[in-house]
Amino acid sequence: MAVKRELQQVYSSFSHALGLYVNCTESDGVLSKVSLTSRPLSAESHSSGSSAIVDFLDRGRDTLTDLPVTMTGTPFQKLVWRRLRTVRPGNVVTYGDLARMAGAKGAARAVGRAVARNNLLIVVPCHRVVSVSGIGGFSAFGGMRTKLKLLELEKRYFGSNQNPDWR
Repeated sequence: MAVKRELQQVYSSFSHALGLYVNCTESDGVLSKVSLTSRPLSAESHSSGSSAIVDFLDRGRDTLTDLPVTMTGTPFQKLVWRRLRTVRPGNVVTYGDLARMAGAKGAARAVGRAVARNNLLIVVPCHRVVSVSGIGGFSAFGGMRTKLKLLELEKRYFGSNQNPDWR
């Protein structure tokens, strides 16, 4: 009996607003990885996922919550990532807030480790998580500069019910 193997494709699309390439690994229209780089990981091409993310970044369209994804991680990591997808664009939560949202009050450090292992950047918006004492970390390409740019873009497109000053 032959087993059908899903073919994973990598699509790279340039985001003018961010000034970076959005690289999406997809199989049958389902995202399994999103990364940011200064150079494309494949010939520049578009898929439904990469197009939706670039539209979100460059034009403030959609919120990406309906984009189909495959999450690979522990049950706790997946729970944290699902809760993180409910944080609206333009808003931020602390690691402690996200721990409470995941039903794990007091587990801010464990949540921080889960957020750091997120491989679906922007779609699972780890850039919206901050520490109680400031902006927190961001391990994607461009580091803090990219995190601040993402937060500024979202605030411009979607507004915010918060008024953080991270500078």
